[in-house]
Amino acid sequence: MVLVIGVTGGIASGKSSVCAQLKEVVAGLDAFSLVVIDGDKLGHRAYEVGTPCYDKLVTHFGPEVVAEDKQIDRRALGGIVFMDPAQMRQLESIVWPTIRGFIEAQLAELRSNSGEGRGEDASDSSPSSSSAVVVLEAAVMLEAAWEDLCDVLWITHVDPAVARERLMQRNSFTAEEADKRIHSQMTNAQRLARLRPDHGDAAVDNSGSPAALGVAVNEQFHLMMACRSPVFRFMSPLITKARSDSASLTDSHFRENVSISVNENSAARFPASPLSAAAAAAAAVAVEAATAGVAEATADSPSKKGKTG
Repeated sequence: MVLVIGVTGGIASGKSSVCAQLKEVVAGLDAFSLVVIDGDKLGHRAYEVGTPCYDKLVTHFGPEVVAEDKQIDRRALGGIVFMDPAQMRQLESIVWPTIRGFIEAQLAELRSNSGEGRGEDASDSSPSSSSAVVVLEAAVMLEAAWEDLCDVLWITHVDPAVARERLMQRNSFTAEEADKRIHSQMTNAQRLARLRPDHGDAAVDNSGSPAALGVAVNEQFHLMMACRSPVFRFMSPLITKARSDSASLTDSHFRENVSISVNENSAARFPASPLSAAAAAAAAVAVEAATAGVAEATADSPSKKGKTG
């Protein structure tokens, strides 16, 4: 099994921090290996001399974007595209498909190893290496429409004021420079509108402390894996039968309701509830429903009827 978790979000929203926390969570589990795909690093690779992407960039933007060492002069290229939206779109049309190709190739290689892939060490045939968690970090995930590459999407977000403060501290930006970069991107609302409840996507609010983020990432990861387990999928029809009203916890509803930050459609079901409390409540319903389902099935079985008839 290869599970791809896509991590994206706005500038200074803590994407790398979420990925680092995910690494720690997966590292503590014997059943999974971890593979990290860094979209930013693949972007740098796309600009390398001799690649088709490099040739297209030079052909379109001209020799003025080539430095003395023959590498792409990022500063010169930036001076062109940031002043002209049409040129920016042209740059994206050249670079983004190349990066996607790199990602697809890595995922295909992972999945080809022992059927679905063993992760980083294909020579290890032990059961513990049969499942790989791939963390795909890409700042332009949504802009480039790469979410279809991900089984689950985690969107990090912080209040613009928090992002501004982080940029001023981290990059020595003025408030005006920070705001310019924040406003040049998608808004939080635009990103969160791209969540896919049927995939179990999550909105990760990273406005708090690193410790709080670590707790949230750990809970979300384990909840995500629980929702994908055969046990939960077996219980889902029973849950639906037992709770057929608007509060019914089907597979998709369950994963939607207990995301780290519930979205507008699910806020009424678990308003401001801690993730662990919501998960515990859902588990209780599942156990109750499963018990009722087993009891009903036993009562209706031919052997049971024979004994009572």
